[in-house]
Amino acid sequence: MRLHTTTWKCRNSDRLQRLMDAAAARGPLHPVIMDIGPGAASTLWMYVHPPGKTREWKLGQRIRGGLARLGDSVVRSLPFGSLCCPELEEVYALSTGLQPRRIDVVDIEPRVLRAASKVARHSHDDTLFRFHRIDVSAGPLPLTADLVIAYQVIERTADPQSTLRTIAAAVRPGGLLSVVTSLSIEGMNKIENGLWARPASIT
Repeated sequence: MRLHTTTWKCRNSDRLQRLMDAAAARGPLHPVIMDIGPGAASTLWMYVHPPGKTREWKLGQRIRGGLARLGDSVVRSLPFGSLCCPELEEVYALSTGLQPRRIDVVDIEPRVLRAASKVARHSHDDTLFRFHRIDVSAGPLPLTADLVIAYQVIERTADPQSTLRTIAAAVRPGGLLSVVTSLSIEGMNKIENGLWARPASIT
């Protein structure tokens, strides 16, 4: 089966940093983090692929990026080949100051989850991570978290609005959602572009 999801280093690092900064300022302490659809890429071609956003690349980086994306596409089309999960690596690295209680990784692709499991092994704290094979477009998630991350996921589904509602519903009261979408989110307050907060419950 062809692996459709991909990612690369620093693709969303600015969004992740804003999320972690907001979480540090607002709480909660020791959050549960959920990374939905982190994607994966060829370990070999990741070394060739320039980091960051394509709009910021110079000509040489664009050529390298095109070559790396082509090679990566070939590897991902095969049922074998070493894959890495740079988004989860960044989530783990940037969240250490928050001392998360748990990091849940959600994806429908077994190969993505296997690539993500390498991050857990290399972290020397693999009890921090849990991996869940779930189709987020299929209905309510059996998980909730204080910080929910979903980049380049929603618009890839057949019903983006329904998928967004499912993802947003997984955010606990007082929690934060970092997402790439042009859609609005009911029941949440927009902090800035791509960053939303669920109001805390009134007790």
